[in-house]
Amino acid sequence: MGLKEYEIKIEGRKIGDSCPVFIVAEIGINHNGDPQLAVEMIDAIADAGADCVKFQTFSAEEFVSTPEETYEYISQGKVIRESMLEMFKRYELERSEFRKLFEHSRNRGLIPLSTPTDCDAVDMLADLGVEAYKIGSDDLVYTPFIKYVASKGKPLVISTGMAEKHEILGAIEAIKHTGNEQIIVLHCVSEYPTPPESLNLKKIPSLRNLTGLPVGFSDHSMGITAALGAVSLGACFIEKHFTLDNNMAGPDHR
Repeated sequence: MGLKEYEIKIEGRKIGDSCPVFIVAEIGINHNGDPQLAVEMIDAIADAGADCVKFQTFSAEEFVSTPEETYEYISQGKVIRESMLEMFKRYELERSEFRKLFEHSRNRGLIPLSTPTDCDAVDMLADLGVEAYKIGSDDLVYTPFIKYVASKGKPLVISTGMAEKHEILGAIEAIKHTGNEQIIVLHCVSEYPTPPESLNLKKIPSLRNLTGLPVGFSDHSMGITAALGAVSLGACFIEKHFTLDNNMAGPDHR
C-alpha cells in the first residue's frame, strides 16, 4: 500500500504531496534590525513569486544563555568574532514592528511566519494571528516548548537538523499528544552553507516513509540545485535563506 495523501492548510494554502510546492523565503535576522529594510525584503520576495516570508522572533536575553558566549562568522569578506548576546540584541524587532511587517506581507500576497524561541514569542505571534509555527532544529528535543507551541492548535513545521530517528519521532509524538496532528517535517543540514557532499537529499523520501507526514527541505546550500533535487524526491515545502545583497554586513548574508 502507498502512503496516505496528507494535506495541511496555512492561511488557505494547501501543502502536501499533490499540491504546488510551498516556497518560503527566510529573512530570519537579515533585516539587520531595520524594519524598513525588512519591508524592502518583503517587497522583493513578493515580486519574486514566493508564497511565504519567514522571520525569527526572540528575546536576545532569553535566547543567549551565557552573556560571555561569542560567535564567529564571515561578513563582507572578513572574519568577525563578537558577543553573541550583543549581536542578537541588534537584530531584535519590537512587537509593533512585527505587526506592521506581517500586515505588509499579507498586503503583498505573502503568508507571514516566524520561528519563536520562547513561550512569550509564541504568544505574541498568536496575538498577531499567525496560522502556523516553525520549530528550529535546536528546539526539536525541547519537548515542553514543542508541546506549548502545538497547544495553539496551528500547523507546526519542524526542522530535523542534527536529529536522530528517535528524536524526530519523539517530537512528532509530543505534538500529537496535544491533539495537534498538523505537522510538516523538514530535512535540514545544520551547516551554513551546506556543501554538496553533506546534503543527503535521500533523507527526504526516508522521512516521508518514516513519519507518513508531508516532508520539505530547509536548504542552507548555495544556489538552487539542491532545492530542485529535493522537490524531485518529494519535498512539498522549500525554505531558503534570503538577502538583498550577499555583501551586506551580518552573519547570514554571505
